[in-house]
Amino acid sequence: MGYRLFAIRTELTNSAKPPRSYDFEVLTIGVSSGGVRASRFTANFGALVAVSSFRLLLYLLRLSQM
Repeated sequence: MGYRLFAIRTELTNSAKPPRSYDFEVLTIGVSSGGVRASRFTANFGALVAVSSFRLLLYLLRLSQM
């Protein structure tokens, strides 16, 4: 069974704080009971996990294209 690595980078352009980057090994899209359970199960094996709702992910992708 293979795996994919994800890297998400967000930048705040209108803030005095420096840009941040976040690196995750697993990105779970969906915060239903199945998504949360899969994320917790994966995190128990030591993976860095991010959980996002589909709407939030679309919003962040739109911001990154501006």
